[in-house]
Amino acid sequence: MTHIYTRQAQSFLVPDDGLYKRPPPHQLIPYMVKMSGAIRSTSMQNRTGAIKMVQANMKEAWASIHRAMRPYFFKPIDGVIAEYLGTPMPIPDLSDKQHIHVAMHFCIDVLVDLDRLTILVQSDPDATDGAETIFACWNAVYRATGRVDGLEKRIKSGKQFGGV
Repeated sequence: MTHIYTRQAQSFLVPDDGLYKRPPPHQLIPYMVKMSGAIRSTSMQNRTGAIKMVQANMKEAWASIHRAMRPYFFKPIDGVIAEYLGTPMPIPDLSDKQHIHVAMHFCIDVLVDLDRLTILVQSDPDATDGAETIFACWNAVYRATGRVDGLEKRIKSGKQFGGV
């Protein structure tokens, strides 16, 4: 089972008002449930489009995390994680949560990557603008989870798919 260690990543699983002076607009599991409901509310012919719409914002967040991670791709992370002083939190097992659509499972990977990036940047003595980099990536996931209501309305109305 995978664990996350940093406060930045844990704030999307457990509410944390002290981090960056604001909690995420939606916790990750309720976000995934709500978006899964929106996906399932569409007809089968529009389901692929709905999945793409739902995944777009989170994929943008994932892209910003991976751009920031580039300098660390070929550095071993196991030793860095072992030395990190954060409290480990287990990642929820999604296999027993049938109400979360399979297309939303990658959101957990985004959270794990945010956690790993935060650990790598905080432990790198040569990192410049580390706090800004971590905040920018956290903010990208923040924005992705914040657009849930508008996305849900657009998907359920059907207008996005050429409906009335």
